[in-house]
Amino acid sequence: MTTEEAIQLIQHPHLEELRGAQRWADLGAGQGRFTLALAHLFAAKAADREIVAIDTNRNALAQLPAQVKGVRISTKVGDMKQAGDLGPYDGLIMANSLHYIRKKKAFFEVARTWMKPGAVFILVEYDTSWPNPWVPFPLTFAGFRQNAAQWGLGAVEKINERPSIYRSANIYAAFAKWKSLD
Repeated sequence: MTTEEAIQLIQHPHLEELRGAQRWADLGAGQGRFTLALAHLFAAKAADREIVAIDTNRNALAQLPAQVKGVRISTKVGDMKQAGDLGPYDGLIMANSLHYIRKKKAFFEVARTWMKPGAVFILVEYDTSWPNPWVPFPLTFAGFRQNAAQWGLGAVEKINERPSIYRSANIYAAFAKWKSLD
């Protein structure tokens, strides 16, 4: 997938409306395809914007630039479950990484504590329920929508979808806001 295709997949009107400083995390960033896509979407409003790309692969993260069109990009080598060490965040994106987490509810309970009030969540996943070695704990869009409320998220909206080059299932992008902590 190209950066332009990634931008088209996650582009959402709410991202255009974001004002002021923003600090986002890209969990399981890999080589940063969606880190770069977010940076391009934020570029017009780059006033004090930062994206923290987090992944266990140091070599993949090393390929990311420190800045894209005025948006700062920082990296952290480590497990995506440790992103809270760098929070709080205004937004979180997980692109093809949530399917590595078996206990999703427990993960979201912790991740929710990393978020600022009104924070945004963008999910990119394969729309399949069939596990395989590369997608061990899949999450369909319907499954995400069904579980979002118990995971601390508000209403889920599908942003876009596209065919996957690896499987017969599509890749979907979804948007939700975090509910405030009670």
